[in-house]
Amino acid sequence: MSSSITPSALPPPGGAHIPTAIMMLVEPLASGGYRLSTPHARGWAARVRTPIELAQGVHKAVTETQVAAYARAHGKVYDLDGLTGQVAGDPLAGQPVSREQRRRRGRRSHSPADWSMTDNGSWKSPNGRVYGPSTQVVQRVLAGRVRMGLATG
Repeated sequence: MSSSITPSALPPPGGAHIPTAIMMLVEPLASGGYRLSTPHARGWAARVRTPIELAQGVHKAVTETQVAAYARAHGKVYDLDGLTGQVAGDPLAGQPVSREQRRRRGRRSHSPADWSMTDNGSWKSPNGRVYGPSTQVVQRVLAGRVRMGLATG
């Protein structure tokens, strides 16, 4: 089978919302050809019959996945996703739209073994702060020291 379309290279992936891999669902149709869809861009589907249409369909699926990822990252509803309903218990039906959470940089915690008790009963953290014996921080340290089998007093 030959084609009159000249082959060209696919554009290189790049950017924050470019998927590195997507799942595709390929269903044979009774009338011939296949139906392409992806759970990453719910509501999008394409009908293909030839290998060239298949390649174009995959390219369109990646593009729609990029659009859906961009919308999710900005807390918006992907336009085609707004037309589809949620199906409980079906992992391919997607999840409710929510903004993707960024990793939070929390405070560094120290091992309970690194804490030391002072002469007056207070506890000194590895970074030099001193906490009273009845504070919640010290109670957590003491519980950790008990779990580790270390002395608590």
